[in-house]
Amino acid sequence: MNIALWVAQGLLSLAFIAAGTMKVFAYQKYKAMSEKNGPSGITRGLAALIGIAELAGALGSFSPWPPTSHPGSARGPP
Repeated sequence: MNIALWVAQGLLSLAFIAAGTMKVFAYQKYKAMSEKNGPSGITRGLAALIGIAELAGALGSFSPWPPTSHPGSARGPP
């Protein structure tokens, strides 16, 4: 089961990387593909922001645990 989860996680990460790099580095090709059904209105800046978020999601999908801080840094009221 553990191996199947890692494989699924890897495939999901590859999908995020493919979509993100296309939006960040190949905007003209992405724009041509997205406007086949009509104008989309996505600017280059918005596409880059979405692409960077997708690349961050690809990196985050391989994070085995959520980031934690030092145990003493999240103290409640005294």
